[in-house]
Amino acid sequence: MLSFSRAVSRHLRVDNTKTSSLTGFSFAPARWIQGATSSTTDTEAGEADTHDDFKPRYKKEDEIPTIHQLIEEDVKGNPVMVYMKGVPDAPMCGFSRAVVQILKAYEVPFSSRNVLQDEELRQGVKSYSKWPTIPQVYVNGEFIGGCDILVNMSKTGELEPILEEAKKAQSKRVG
Repeated sequence: MLSFSRAVSRHLRVDNTKTSSLTGFSFAPARWIQGATSSTTDTEAGEADTHDDFKPRYKKEDEIPTIHQLIEEDVKGNPVMVYMKGVPDAPMCGFSRAVVQILKAYEVPFSSRNVLQDEELRQGVKSYSKWPTIPQVYVNGEFIGGCDILVNMSKTGELEPILEEAKKAQSKRVG
């Protein structure tokens, strides 16, 4: 009887010109790959055999926007902007969920970004506003605060006139 390791190695052996009996994938020996030349296009040595659309493109350093510039564009370009954990239809924390519920209760359209998808954005928002927590809400280009502040403003009636102004700004953009 063959030992287990011998049996496995027998099944894993690959004929350099055929396919693996275990996986069915084709394998070419390294010596073939190293000396290979493209038969489909005439490319110069060292140049990738690919379409120009897939080649890397580099921006000049002064063309690359900083995270604060991107946040500035978001804040100024949207009457109500929310940086949150998750998305409005699926908030990933209770504080983000509460902010979404408040904004929906006032029927105000808003834009949002999920800070969980981008650590640079997550830290950038905190440094931009000088506020340590998320979610963060901006209305008409101004930082309003986080969940606790929105809840308190809603209770005291301070939030409604601010959001009404944002609705007017939104309708001017659309109309």
